[in-house]
Amino acid sequence: MKRLIQWIAPLFALLLLGVAVLYVRADMGENKTEGAKKQAENIVLPDVSVVTSSPGSYMATISGYGESVPHYSLSLVAEVSGRVKKVGVSFESGNISRKGELLVQLDNKKYLADVATAKSDLEQNKLNLLEEERQMAQAKAEWESSGLEGEPDSELVLRRPQLAAAKAMVASSKAALELAEDKLAQTEVYAPYDCLVVARNVSPSSYLQEGSTIGSFYSVDKVEISVPLSTRNWDNLPKPPELSGYAVKISAVDSDYSWEGSVNRVERSVDTATRQRDVVVEVLDPFSRSTPLLPGIFVQIEIHGKEVDNLWRLPMSALSQRGEIWYVVDGTLDKFSANLVFSNLDKIYIEVPESLGDSPQQVLVHPLSNYVSGMNVHPVEVKL
Repeated sequence: MKRLIQWIAPLFALLLLGVAVLYVRADMGENKTEGAKKQAENIVLPDVSVVTSSPGSYMATISGYGESVPHYSLSLVAEVSGRVKKVGVSFESGNISRKGELLVQLDNKKYLADVATAKSDLEQNKLNLLEEERQMAQAKAEWESSGLEGEPDSELVLRRPQLAAAKAMVASSKAALELAEDKLAQTEVYAPYDCLVVARNVSPSSYLQEGSTIGSFYSVDKVEISVPLSTRNWDNLPKPPELSGYAVKISAVDSDYSWEGSVNRVERSVDTATRQRDVVVEVLDPFSRSTPLLPGIFVQIEIHGKEVDNLWRLPMSALSQRGEIWYVVDGTLDKFSANLVFSNLDKIYIEVPESLGDSPQQVLVHPLSNYVSGMNVHPVEVKL
């Protein structure tokens, strides 16, 4: 009996030890599983701001930038020389001179004398012509009374060359008189059209040389803005013949001022450097507006074009630095290269990929550069 007990006791102890080991391992496995579950439950997914976008149809808004320039600009030069006798009242920089207003008057005594001399020469040459006509008639009568037949051997006999020379002298005198009168008229310089005085280069009693600049002027009938547009922009606009007269919104880049204008014309050449073509916008009577559109202002223009289908309307910030759009699918991130159809001041319009179909999608408002496709996120809808 004792022997049996000696053999059974160790076996029983080993059995108890095995049971204890199995229990401990099972308990550790359960604790590990519960820990993993708790750890998974404690993971916080990053929040991403999204807007739900659905494909829609939008009227294209074409925008571009340009500088307002005057319709005409002129550097007026003197056609005669002389001392400045008078400067017009409106001839000051910043003033508007109306067509026909006096700008500068020069001392004209010399030119009055030139006109008088030219008139005297003309009258004298007219008198010479009359005398030559009389002498020619007398020479012709003498030839006929001589009984000689045919024409004389020399035209000098009938004084034909002398008469032609006298007529030429009269014509020359008339031209000289017209030139003298024109120079006299140029001693008074008038505004060629309604214009803004940009600069005045003369002053009273100064001596003005022929060919020197009197002043610089801008026309005030209208200003024009040439705006380069890409091929994509032109595709979203009507054909050039239909575009003439289209309404245009014009906004100053460095202020809140805005104006209404219209399309004047379309350039028929492409810039070889930018590969873009200009549309020319005009604003009539820019100086009569409550806020004048002055030449030299840098502006942005907006033209409404065609209606385009299958577009997402998104905030500007939705376009990543790499030109991609990020969106959320079943809690994970995905992206595609954006096809930007057009944009305006704060919105972009993106062509929706065929793979996304017509269903609404959650699009990221502020994609970050460290995002990767397949990343788990927590989308948060925002209002814009």
